[in-house]
Amino acid sequence: MQNYDSYSEVEKASKLLTVKQAAYVRAATRIALRVEQDETDLEILNNEDKVAINYAVSRMSVTNGYFMSRGPLPLPEGGFNELNLRPFAELNVADEISYHLACMAVSIINQGWACFQAHGQQLLRDFDMPSKTLDEAVRLVNHVRAVSMTAHLLEVK
Repeated sequence: MQNYDSYSEVEKASKLLTVKQAAYVRAATRIALRVEQDETDLEILNNEDKVAINYAVSRMSVTNGYFMSRGPLPLPEGGFNELNLRPFAELNVADEISYHLACMAVSIINQGWACFQAHGQQLLRDFDMPSKTLDEAVRLVNHVRAVSMTAHLLEVK
């Protein structure tokens, strides 16, 4: 097993996600972490991709907290439809797989496990995505998070 110490080494190791899928994951993760975007990713993503990522981040910012709050207290009323979000079909997302990966990325950062599970299961079931590919996306999210923390390490004298 290869060990990686730099961001570029991890990038090169991404073999299962497409270039665009990895860019969706990294961009959504950085938005959720509130850190600066990578220029390389911004060059990969077109305006349609950026709109889809913004939808993923916006929708997860609502649904993650909502379903986390409902978890300890199962309520018979309410649920997804009560949030009055536009139906997914109306969003006209061209790359549904990358959209769901972005939703998973934001859900990891927000710890919105119900949404993380729902989007992951949809990728496995509806898009026949291999579990190894999902695992690569999860590792990428956590790597971006780890790299974002290094800028805040304490100075040692």
